[in-house]
Amino acid sequence: MKPKRYVVLFLILALSSVVTGCAAFREGSISRAGMLTETAMKKHPSIGVQVSGAVILNGKIYQSHPKTTKNWRAQTIRAYEESGLFSQVVESAGDTDLHAEVMIVDRGDPNRFFSFITGLTLYIIPSKATDKFTVKTAISDGDGNILEAFEKSETVTLWQHLFMIVAMPFNWPSSVAKEALYDLNRATISDAYAHGIL
Repeated sequence: MKPKRYVVLFLILALSSVVTGCAAFREGSISRAGMLTETAMKKHPSIGVQVSGAVILNGKIYQSHPKTTKNWRAQTIRAYEESGLFSQVVESAGDTDLHAEVMIVDRGDPNRFFSFITGLTLYIIPSKATDKFTVKTAISDGDGNILEAFEKSETVTLWQHLFMIVAMPFNWPSSVAKEALYDLNRATISDAYAHGIL
């Protein structure tokens, strides 16, 4: 093989590695909740929100990475603030009318063999991994009495394939996960409102 052909082959391989893509898609069991509305006459309670997280991978439970927990907390707080049902949302168990203890669990199901094959074939052979996000929320009153507990789940599937580069800008994995967590919290808030807790 001539040196020029080596250069061309190298450029083709390098270009292939750059244009690989991955995209994430939601299962769709939780729909995006609409804005909640309340009458202006009702006094909005304040709420303290505490968020913790865990990751389950290959049957083992790990505490979520601090940066991951921070991102999860941001989506949770945003859901409570944008609901329009609270006079104040604080990130602690302070002196508030209500308290929400939120536990987020990410159950990951990667297929390492197929992921390796995908990388080995420069993303020509596809692979997928799933993350099932579960948001468990216990809402209590100012005295610490639990009013009700809620649990919501949504599955996000990550596809890795050469042609996913087309879908990647619209289904960026981290953005899809953020949307799912936001909607899971909004669905919880909607249920709590429907049950007369909020």
